[in-house]
Amino acid sequence: MKNWMLLLLAVGLLMSCSNNDSEPKPDPEMEQAKLTAFNYLPVNFAIDWHVNDKEYQTNQAYAYGGGATVMWEQGSNNIKLEVLNTSDKSLVVSDLETFDNDEEYIAIAFGSFAEPELEVLEKDLTPPASGKVRLRFFHALDGVGAVDIYMGGETADFKLVSDLEYEDDSDYMDVDSDKVSGQVVYTPTGVMPNEQTDVLRYSGNESSEADKIYTHILAPKISDFSKAGVFIVNH
Repeated sequence: MKNWMLLLLAVGLLMSCSNNDSEPKPDPEMEQAKLTAFNYLPVNFAIDWHVNDKEYQTNQAYAYGGGATVMWEQGSNNIKLEVLNTSDKSLVVSDLETFDNDEEYIAIAFGSFAEPELEVLEKDLTPPASGKVRLRFFHALDGVGAVDIYMGGETADFKLVSDLEYEDDSDYMDVDSDKVSGQVVYTPTGVMPNEQTDVLRYSGNESSEADKIYTHILAPKISDFSKAGVFIVNH
């Protein structure tokens, strides 16, 4: 009798374990971020973006961007980004980036065919002071050293950014909208504005509105990669 009771107890335990094993596991907790990817790599082919080995953006031409939501399991927020040659699917550049839940990011492919680069910038969506334009600058122009940036004029008191190195971004700053639409000059660091030595100068920018946020990207010009251009990304 005692043996039968032990046997029944063992069978009951086995059935209990079996039932527990068959119960479905709960869905993992998911996190997400918004990622917009841009192509400022001056090469003669389009690029694809892959995120964690999955296709994200395809056949992206120079100066184009596109975005969507990236999702990952909680605790697995090291995100693999890859840029591929659209034509032959060869890897151009890759990086591992740490994303935070519910944040927004800009990914930028830039550099040169010989030395492609990939940078991810986190967006700061804090509203600017009323009536101001909030902006920052990113230096993606290979072959040019550090730059100073003048906005609204060409004298020393109009210098907005000093010594911005290649691959670096500036802090965000709030600027009067009339300065943003006025004269803007990029010079080699320490050199005053002069048409003979300027990296880039332009005026009449009407694409920036008060109370909005932007990233200005210094990169090769669309029509001539040997020259400088500026691309204004709206947040």
